[in-house]
Amino acid sequence: MSARRKIPAWAAVFAAAIVSFSCATGTVLNVTYQLPGAGTSLPLREIGLAVEDARGERALLTPRARQELEEVSEVFALTVAAPGRETELRGAFPLEPLFQEILRLRLEQAGIRVTRTPSPQARLVLALQEFRLDFGDRRWTAVIAFETRLERGATVASRQSVRGSAERMMLRRKVDAEKVLSEILTDAVNQLDLAGLLRQAGL
Repeated sequence: MSARRKIPAWAAVFAAAIVSFSCATGTVLNVTYQLPGAGTSLPLREIGLAVEDARGERALLTPRARQELEEVSEVFALTVAAPGRETELRGAFPLEPLFQEILRLRLEQAGIRVTRTPSPQARLVLALQEFRLDFGDRRWTAVIAFETRLERGATVASRQSVRGSAERMMLRRKVDAEKVLSEILTDAVNQLDLAGLLRQAGL
């Protein structure tokens, strides 16, 4: 596996201060992404990464969910958990950077280094098609759908689609909304068959 990217101490402190302030005011959604266990490293060592927001409805919260979470913005405080490691606060992210950071961590867990090289050997693109949080009958319901494409130059070499949903009874309003979002993010991203994408692309 490639070396873990280091975050400067000042940047970590600054990010933590922003997140702590935002959490105290209740304006961000706190989500936790649970990395899967480390498996066999995949053969491709370097890949580009991009996230596209292709949703028809751009609002995460439906009108009913918005009534329950009046002051919440669509900014996410991301905490990452991994087997055998302490949880780590990564910072506050808008939607597209949130998915980019989660997907980067997923790739690196599989031994693939994410590069910013303008013309990488291959590029993984996640096109987010649906991501919605609804409320009704005292339940939070989350839905997610996205397509991942492995591109080699201008050619789409392989693709996978993921769709999922999750629900949770509301006992604590914001806390339970955050839990259902954490569950669906973790389940959906960890469903990705990275080995299958590479194999189909001939990599």
